[in-house]
Amino acid sequence: MTRGLRHRWRSVAIAALLLCGTGFAASDPNVGWIEVRSPHFLVYSNAGEREARPIADQFEQIRGLFHAAFANLRVDPAQPVLILAAKNENTMKILLPEDWR
Repeated sequence: MTRGLRHRWRSVAIAALLLCGTGFAASDPNVGWIEVRSPHFLVYSNAGEREARPIADQFEQIRGLFHAAFANLRVDPAQPVLILAAKNENTMKILLPEDWR
């Protein structure tokens, strides 16, 4: 095999891998997730920051309500509470497949 032919095959192989990689990335359920932080919560969502920020704020409001209503209740855990905010039902099916069997 000549050097030029090997170079072409290598270029074709790289192009094919790149095309396959973009196809896998488009179907990857991990793509598009963002993290929004508030003082006591971490919200992970694939719906975008515009949707995730109010969720964090609402949980902070609920936490504040519990803190005001129950002064003796410990409402501040050592680590922020993790909240998964799925964009739609299809995302929930991926996260919790046993619930849709």
